[in-house]
Amino acid sequence: MTHLRAENLNKALAGSDGETVEVLRSVSFSVEGPAVIGLLGPNGVGKSVTLRILAGLLPLDSGEVRVNGRRPADCRIGYVPASSPVFGWRRVIDDIGIGMEQLGVARAERHACVIEFLKQFSIELPLQRRTHSLSTGQRQIVGLARALIGPTPPDIVVLDEPWSALSPTVREELLRTLESVRQRMNVLVVLAAHSVQDAARVCDWIIPLRSRPLKIDQNDLIRVDLPHPRPAAMRDLPEFRELLGRVDAIYRDRVNLPT
Repeated sequence: MTHLRAENLNKALAGSDGETVEVLRSVSFSVEGPAVIGLLGPNGVGKSVTLRILAGLLPLDSGEVRVNGRRPADCRIGYVPASSPVFGWRRVIDDIGIGMEQLGVARAERHACVIEFLKQFSIELPLQRRTHSLSTGQRQIVGLARALIGPTPPDIVVLDEPWSALSPTVREELLRTLESVRQRMNVLVVLAAHSVQDAARVCDWIIPLRSRPLKIDQNDLIRVDLPHPRPAAMRDLPEFRELLGRVDAIYRDRVNLPT
């Protein structure tokens, strides 16, 4: 089981006009995995900044992040940015296995590991094609596979806007893949999302983010108490609609958030 603890996180960044912008102010929460946690909110609210801090890619002004009691720098964390970058000159099978290559794993072993991993999750990709020729959706799947695969599973996987710019069909495919990851791997996934419907399909916890500077405490986490797996038809269930209404009420200030 993975334990993620964020304690009193504070972060300010330089704005486009040169002034300092406070993004995080006293962000504290604790979650245990395997689970999927969704940071839900509009553009500019601080989702990406929070994810990069949790992944150990951005220093804090104050506060600390611990994964099973260790700093993110001392853990294996898979990070998939919103742009889904790929190494365009490499073949798909080598792009996915690049982390193992950096660890010195032999080419044949890397390839076998990639093939077995994709088979396990019923993921189909053109493994011998160059990654520059992939669609946006395929690049997202490559990024996710690259973050998950390796000699040992990651402690945390961080996904920044995984559904960005995806068609409905590819969006559904990625949702199914994330659901499969949640079921089969002992990993904690933290992702950012705009859509509460997407978040509710895959997340165990949702953290609504409304405005900067972000203030989060344990009471702000909303449990998504719906059975897994969650097919698209679940959107018609009363429990699903009740959850959407509850989150919508938070954004419309119909209820008081804990302070």
